[in-house]
Amino acid sequence: MSPSNPGRFTLQLHRLTQDMLTGQVTDREHDRARADAEALLTAAYPGDSGEPRFWPAWQVLLPHALAIDPARLTTRRGREAVGDACWYLMDRGQARPARERLQRLYDTCLQQLGPDHDDTLRAAHRLACAYADTQDHERARALDEATLGHRRRLYGENHPDTLASARSLAVGLWELGRYEEALVLDEKTLEVQRRVLGLEHPGTLATAAGLAVELEAVGRVGEALVLGEETLEARRRVLGVEHPDTLGAVGLLEWLKRQQAEGEAS
Repeated sequence: MSPSNPGRFTLQLHRLTQDMLTGQVTDREHDRARADAEALLTAAYPGDSGEPRFWPAWQVLLPHALAIDPARLTTRRGREAVGDACWYLMDRGQARPARERLQRLYDTCLQQLGPDHDDTLRAAHRLACAYADTQDHERARALDEATLGHRRRLYGENHPDTLASARSLAVGLWELGRYEEALVLDEKTLEVQRRVLGLEHPGTLATAAGLAVELEAVGRVGEALVLGEETLEARRRVLGVEHPDTLGAVGLLEWLKRQQAEGEAS
């Protein structure tokens, strides 16, 4: 019986018993169990871990997703589910454990599928973000640059994944103090996203918000304010007023207005 819930019964095995049973399981049975676990994980996949409506389901699924060794995954859906679980971790400030799993996932994809496989490139994109979140900006930049090169060659300049890599690389360049390169890349990326993906696409709006911060930093405050206002209005229309991205846009616009007022007062 569970002490925290007297009405709920749980079964626990002594460590020695677990070890004995583990030793009796054949390699074939291990492989079958891993395949079954991956199938269950993909069947329970809630949806995009960045969407608030899926967060309760992700909270339940997360321990199970993290219990699976990324190197043992055999399907694209399984790799996507574990990658999204790592994204969920990073959004909650747990970049270090996410990075460890993403590193293992990327290394496995690279070895088994090759550098041009879509799953390898997806893992690389997420791993670069984990590098950035753990302040390893040079490694993030190098991986983003390589991933962008692959995606440009394979998919072309206008593909959503190519544009996502371009935005990620611009973030890395900015963090390394390469401001002019980052600004030029983000301006070009936003122009293409608006034309190809549309004004209200999440990727377009994410780039616009980042570019607004960069424009303010180089003294182009008026342009930054226009971009911040456009981003907030679009997110309110598409996501609603309570969505985290909308609230982030509110905070961005308020910050930009304070920066403008301070500049005018000085």
